[in-house]
Amino acid sequence: MFQRKRLPKTMKDKKITVTIGIPAFNEEANIGKLLQSIFEQKKTFFNVKSVILVSDASTDKTVAKAKSFRNKKLKIIQNPSRKGQIYSQNLIFSLAKTDVVVILEADTILAKKDYLKELILPIYRKKSVCLVEGYHVPIHPCVLIEKVLFLQLRLDRKVLQEYKNHTNWIFAGRGGKAFSKNVYRYLVWPSNVPEDVYAHIWSQSNDIKIKFSKSALTYYRLPHSINDFVKERRKIESGRNTIKNYFPQKYVDEYYKRPAIIKYKWLFHMFLTDSIYCIVYLGLK
Repeated sequence: MFQRKRLPKTMKDKKITVTIGIPAFNEEANIGKLLQSIFEQKKTFFNVKSVILVSDASTDKTVAKAKSFRNKKLKIIQNPSRKGQIYSQNLIFSLAKTDVVVILEADTILAKKDYLKELILPIYRKKSVCLVEGYHVPIHPCVLIEKVLFLQLRLDRKVLQEYKNHTNWIFAGRGGKAFSKNVYRYLVWPSNVPEDVYAHIWSQSNDIKIKFSKSALTYYRLPHSINDFVKERRKIESGRNTIKNYFPQKYVDEYYKRPAIIKYKWLFHMFLTDSIYCIVYLGLK
């Protein structure tokens, strides 16, 4: 069983050191925006020691876009062949020596200049908190599929807020995650697991305190083609099946299972709000 080590008693008397890790594959369209939003962050009780970008054998201009920043804190690692996001995140953990490691998705943008502050703050305030999960909101939709998914997500979250443990159901890796040293020194992702779900359940099963920070907000783009939607759904379903191999069923059910009434409620609201979008969504499903 994982044994937690206490952070130094002097944690509040010094600035927290932070490593930011970004696994990326062919993200030339967004990587510049993400890095810009990182370097513009306000620093109060923490210092960013390094930003580690792991390009997973990208074939586009991801690396070139990143190198254009010429920031001394930016370290770029290029995997010679595709190894996957899990490999890249495990690599980031193995290289880190700071108090906290923040993992960000390469297709997101930090919404505000105090994002890092809000994400790390729970760890700074309470040494018993070892994992903080951020929040994610889609950017304004442009095409039909995005508009349908945007409406579905908005109504789904509205219904979920009526339930006490709804944060488990709205968390996703795109919101970003902050890991204290007590976690990232021990957590190793197996291959082919949904990394955000695995980290969450792994922490729960080891009695590690998790906080959800709605004010640590990122923006991302919803699937904007049928092909993107199908890929995302298949990845989610595959992850749900794989995660069962690593944890007791009670933890998996707690994360994934929702009362049936939730589905009927948001479906009812969606039909009343826009019946055509509702029909399109059911067709996509």
